[in-house]
Amino acid sequence: MKHIVFATYELAPVNPGGAGVLVAGAIRALAWAGYRVTVLCDFPESEIDEARRLISDEKLAPGTVHLASVPRLIGKPRPQDPRLSIFETKSKGFALAVEELNRRDPIDLVEFPEYAGMGFSTLRRRMDRGALASVSTVVRIHGGMELIDQAEGVCNADRPRLQMYRLERLALQMTDYVFGPSRSICDFYRVAYGLGDKFVVSTPPVENLTWGLPRTQRFADPAHFLFYGKLQEVKGCDLFLEAAVSIVADHPERHWRFTLVGSDTPCFAHGRPTSECLKPLLPSNLKPYFEFIPRIAREDLPALCRTVQAAVVPSRFESFCLAAHELRIIGVPLIVSSIPAFADFFSESTGCLSFNGSASSLKEAMLRLSFDPELADRLATRRMPHYPAMIDAYRQVLERGDRPQARSPMEVRVLSQALNSFDV
Repeated sequence: MKHIVFATYELAPVNPGGAGVLVAGAIRALAWAGYRVTVLCDFPESEIDEARRLISDEKLAPGTVHLASVPRLIGKPRPQDPRLSIFETKSKGFALAVEELNRRDPIDLVEFPEYAGMGFSTLRRRMDRGALASVSTVVRIHGGMELIDQAEGVCNADRPRLQMYRLERLALQMTDYVFGPSRSICDFYRVAYGLGDKFVVSTPPVENLTWGLPRTQRFADPAHFLFYGKLQEVKGCDLFLEAAVSIVADHPERHWRFTLVGSDTPCFAHGRPTSECLKPLLPSNLKPYFEFIPRIAREDLPALCRTVQAAVVPSRFESFCLAAHELRIIGVPLIVSSIPAFADFFSESTGCLSFNGSASSLKEAMLRLSFDPELADRLATRRMPHYPAMIDAYRQVLERGDRPQARSPMEVRVLSQALNSFDV
């Protein structure tokens, strides 16, 4: 039985985060398919214990899913090296933990998210010292911090954050494979990072992740639109507000209602909560048209969406965006931005309109659905996107022995020069 390891800071439902939702779905899909999985956790022991309890209550084959703690595997914590950023320190902790776990229970494949360069030290030690030489390595696209910062226009990144960008890039360069949720996002990353033919499409197990989420009973109000996602600039909440304010100004005779659902997040570019950045966009006399709701439980989403004419997902950058897929699963028409993450899943044939990323284009799409309720109703009943099986990527790597080509001597020299400034 092949042994797969997931390194993570997150695991649903014991702590928040999209990567943790995907890992939770992936380990169950793999366990059901006959693989043995270890989740390598770097989060509080109390949360690890709670996750163990929840998994033990499920009908999984005995011994197929284990949870391991990074601190417990590496033993007594070492003093913080002042030369290392928190990102390098965390990455090094994962490397030591993976190597110790491999000594105790040989690993066939280890997977890291690409964000924050979590897999960097593991891959560096393998390249320099031959550690984990027989283990296939995967870096999965979840949405790199460098790309998010670029989308948000961050230009004041400090040295640790700049170092973290490099960790992300180098981990993508050094890994055997990059798993991505769609062909379009894989192509985007190939160009953005200058990567070769190491991509494998591995779409999140949407059916598994949305199990038990029913279709909503629609009593749609043509003047009601929903933004569903974190209040974060990369999510395009400001675009939603700009478009909505312009709609109210142009058509004051209608009883508009705009609902924004999601937790407030820090805006790194401006050093304050994103909600503070949004305030200048919303004139005080228009505030009655807008409702801000904190993060909700997923099971409350169908009830929230009963009167919604359409939901808007105006993200500037995403790798996948499970929230958008949840909205279609429950039968809500969507308006999405024209970005690679959505290209392979969302179109009019799957119940979605798209806009070009500008507030004026978004406004046009919202007005189109508001003044053409029959179009919104047709979109609501369209077929769901097609989701290839997530585990096919693991079968390709583990069972077919399909390995990428070895690096050329020039590639090795370039990587070695780029790595000189990092400790392992």
